[in-house]
Amino acid sequence: MLGNDVVDLRCPDLSFHPRFPSRVLSKSEYDRFLQHAEPHLYLWKAWAAREASYKAMKRRDPSFTFHPSEYFFEEDENFIFFEKKRLPLQFEVTSDFIHCVVVDSSKKAVVGVEENRKAKVLLTNCQSIAVRDLAKRLFSFTTGVDENDIEVKSNRHGIPYIEIKSTGQSFPVSLSHHGRYVAAALKLTEITGQFLFG
Repeated sequence: MLGNDVVDLRCPDLSFHPRFPSRVLSKSEYDRFLQHAEPHLYLWKAWAAREASYKAMKRRDPSFTFHPSEYFFEEDENFIFFEKKRLPLQFEVTSDFIHCVVVDSSKKAVVGVEENRKAKVLLTNCQSIAVRDLAKRLFSFTTGVDENDIEVKSNRHGIPYIEIKSTGQSFPVSLSHHGRYVAAALKLTEITGQFLFG
């Protein structure tokens, strides 16, 4: 299980319809949102947790559909609950962005978040290229595989993976971009002293 999401906290499109929080949060989350010391931050942490969880669940079951209000985010313990599943969350929160990763509790995630300085205009295509470039560099740095031998692809369900061109081996990767930021996450397993992805 692997999913990640990044939210650019300074992105202009973070303004939302006044009813957005009540539509995407559960009743108890919405009550917490109204009383929270930092409601804006709470809302976007809960949203990032939902997006990362959705990507993880979609990877497991491509027919899975997204219903935001059916999730419950437990901020104090960094878990999100959905259909009796308890998914562990890892957060990085700065004044500029929120990054959330969902990964099996038995696995470690290798993550990268960076500002996309290459694109003067934040077009989706530019962000897509930048996040794939980040994923390749992250995989290369972690495994020692040459970047030129790495390709980021998507399966027929649109779920991304990394392929080593020379061997045909494939490994899961989760990609995200929003505003100025791109983020990638890889699942890491340690086997006989060497790091392999699985």
